[in-house]
Amino acid sequence: MRSRYKQTKHIEGLFWRAAKAYRIEDFQEALRMIRAENPTATAYLEGIDYQHWARAYFPGIRYNIMTTNIAESFNALARQARKLPVMMLLEFLRSTLQKWFYTRRNMTDACTHFLTPWAEEKMASHILKSANMSVKPITIDRYEVHGPSKPVAIVDLAKKECTCRKFQLSQIACTHVAAIARFQNLSHCYPCVNKDYSTEYWQAVYRESVEPLGDPSEWVQSEEIRIVHPPQMGHRRSSRPSEHNRRLLQGEETRQVECSRCHEKGHTRLVCTNPLSGVGSAREV
Repeated sequence: MRSRYKQTKHIEGLFWRAAKAYRIEDFQEALRMIRAENPTATAYLEGIDYQHWARAYFPGIRYNIMTTNIAESFNALARQARKLPVMMLLEFLRSTLQKWFYTRRNMTDACTHFLTPWAEEKMASHILKSANMSVKPITIDRYEVHGPSKPVAIVDLAKKECTCRKFQLSQIACTHVAAIARFQNLSHCYPCVNKDYSTEYWQAVYRESVEPLGDPSEWVQSEEIRIVHPPQMGHRRSSRPSEHNRRLLQGEETRQVECSRCHEKGHTRLVCTNPLSGVGSAREV
């Protein structure tokens, strides 16, 4: 959005406001603001399935992760190492993982809280924001929470749902749940936080170590050594590879070309043989 519509002021901020919205109502409001700024940008976004970029329409749980393009992260990591031979590139990646696992294993061992530092900071922020909220119980599991400026929220602790949708989408107790915990005189909200944010799970991820390969002279060689030759590759163009053979995303449909002459799909103007009727057909042919 920044590069495509850089002439429009604040377009990137409005896009992220729509993408990060938890409620569909907030998403539609942000999309309306984008339409007022740039109708072309709105048409571009509406042509993309909302499930692929908007949190409010995502069918699963994102755990507050909005970007999943790991290829860009890998390219940034191996920017210089990609120029090396394949074996040296693999050794670079292995040694990098070895360093990461060692560093983060020490970080997890030093953590004394029930939740990870990121989750603890998030919970502390929610508890602080819930200080001025009032709670009215409905049943033993359902509560009505009033904020100073935000709309009323209905929380169901049994289903772990809140009308603000932050509770069920992020799997972390929102400000309304924190207000209920204060209303119940609880010391923490840990039961309302997914176990994936716990320090125990964090430690389990980096419990194993990445071992070095050792000296090549000490490797155990197989009796059946098979020589693998590099694949035969033809001449490749210097431009970016075509995306015609790209694997489609889940729910994405194949786009068919449309003829600008007869407006039928499946062929282009160059091979169109359909007769045209009406005024101007002779000029079109």
